Amino acid sequence: VWAVAEPEPREVPGADLSVLVGVSKGELTAAADRRQKQILAVVVVATLLAFVVAWVLAEAGIRRPIKRMLDASARLESGELGARIGMPYSRGELGALMGQLDATAERLDRFNAELERRVAERTAQLEAANKDIDGFSYSISHDLRAPLRAIDGYAQILKEDYSDRLDDEGRRLIDVVRDRAQKMGELIDEFLLFSRLGRGALAATRIDMEALVREVIEEIA
Repeated sequence: VWAVAEPEPREVPGADLSVLVGVSKGELTAAADRRQKQILAVVVVATLLAFVVAWVLAEAGIRRPIKRMLDASARLESGELGARIGMPYSRGELGALMGQLDATAERLDRFNAELERRVAERTAQLEAANKDIDGFSYSISHDLRAPLRAIDGYAQILKEDYSDRLDDEGRRLIDVVRDRAQKMGELIDEFLLFSRLGRGALAATRIDMEALVREVIEEIA
């Protein structure tokens, strides 16, 4: 099979000859295939180069900054308030976001420092108040117990030394005086215990409300 290059035979001047120029169809197809493969190879190489360039740009401009942001956020979440993304920032909106996150972390750090300062002040005030309560409790314990002991002691002396001179009502009243003096001493002890509850750990316990009500009724009866 031949592919004719010239549509008509070409005559050679001065010679009784005609030349027919042509090339075989197989050679043409092979040349076209080689050309097509070369073009395809160039396209593949260009595509690979474009992919590599895009990956490098994405790694430097997007992935690494995002990883830095995630690392700083994780450190902040774990309680490390001094964590920052740090310079250099990326260009464009991503860089603006990185700067804004660092500014927010800075404000959070300052707020936490101010909060710790206020907590320290309140703790110092609370400790001073507790000392005042301790002094007041000691005053109550000392100033009220002494009169109550005297009342209870004098009532006991009256009952022991002058019981035969008192009638039944007198002896009953002496018992009432002693009982109320002892109750007052118990109330002072409970008040001191109550004043210390705020400094101890809470402990859950069961309370017999029926027995408590009966005790209150007996006291006020």
